[in-house]
Amino acid sequence: MLQEKEFNELISRYISGEISSSEKARLLDLLDRDESLDSLDLLLRDNLAKAENNFATEAQTEKFINAINLKINTSQKSQEPKVIKMFGWKKLVVAASLILAVGVGTTFFINDDQPVQTQVVTTDETIKDISPAIPGAILTLADGSQILLDSLGNGQIAQQSNTTISNRDGKLIYNSQKGAATVYNTMSTPKAQRYNLQLADGTKVWLNASSSIKFPTAFSGASRQVSITGEAYFEVSPDKSRPFIVDVGGMQVEVLGTHFNVNSYNDEEVIRTTLLEGSVVVTQNIKSKKLYPGQQAVVNTIGDINLEKNVNLSQVMSWKNGLFYFENSSLQEVMRDISRWYDVDVVYKGDVPERNFEGEIQRNLKLSEVLRILELNKVKFKLEGRTVFISN
Repeated sequence: MLQEKEFNELISRYISGEISSSEKARLLDLLDRDESLDSLDLLLRDNLAKAENNFATEAQTEKFINAINLKINTSQKSQEPKVIKMFGWKKLVVAASLILAVGVGTTFFINDDQPVQTQVVTTDETIKDISPAIPGAILTLADGSQILLDSLGNGQIAQQSNTTISNRDGKLIYNSQKGAATVYNTMSTPKAQRYNLQLADGTKVWLNASSSIKFPTAFSGASRQVSITGEAYFEVSPDKSRPFIVDVGGMQVEVLGTHFNVNSYNDEEVIRTTLLEGSVVVTQNIKSKKLYPGQQAVVNTIGDINLEKNVNLSQVMSWKNGLFYFENSSLQEVMRDISRWYDVDVVYKGDVPERNFEGEIQRNLKLSEVLRILELNKVKFKLEGRTVFISN
């Protein structure tokens, strides 16, 4: 049988970020045991009963517990990669247990299309709801005119030379005909907005909040070249005769056809290029590195290129997949991401709390919900207008 006292203590230490490596290994061992399922079921029910909330009826509680147990049984039959072991169903159970126990709600996706939701209990009246990032961007045409994309319906929105620009379900699509002239457009996403783009060659681009991409409306010549700021994910249309080149503040990423992510925010210390599929060459000044899937090139402020292998791709791609994903992330790293996603300023009162965060949070939550979850790591948040004040 599962040791309930030990299990509860490990859960608390895991969520608070104070768990040691040996304790985390012990928690994994407990969760790996088949005989732990009944104890887990009892612990979840007990936590729900003790939670000071009024959001879960008996029928909803039963459905929630059954859904988690179904997820556990299903996951045990599949073999998950060890690199994401703490972020599968086990982390779901751990997070659900403690969050329900303290009366803080979030959304746990038990399967792809049936979310189980709980209501957030907010005791601090200064914390108001701010919505997460939504689809939206500003398109600047070659003549300098601008189009706001957040309120447009589907259909053609502009035409330049022999290139038509259409909007389809939150994605901008360029279709160039033969003889189309090459002019440049820029798509930029403010804070708290994001957008997708399909270039004239079929290359697909996902633009994160507070980012931009400058690109030709039609590709001609020996290469296909674009430039970005912020963060973008590319699925490049293959063309062996014309390499695809991404310029990032003087650094270049060259590919023929591949999937990769570039993070180049001005408030981050380095530029990270992560390869998911194919191969790319990253060049800074006269230095260059070739990447293979699962590798990441890290370029610092003086132009050095460091290669990191076996990168956690789930963390890199979490923004595109609708998650905040923290893996030994500092409070400053966490809040920079939140600032861009919710369009808020962050002010630290006194010394910056030294905290590390691990786990996943859905990006579709209100800001108050995210802050309440982060407060489990003994950090105090106060929201005034669009400014988050942080103290120990």
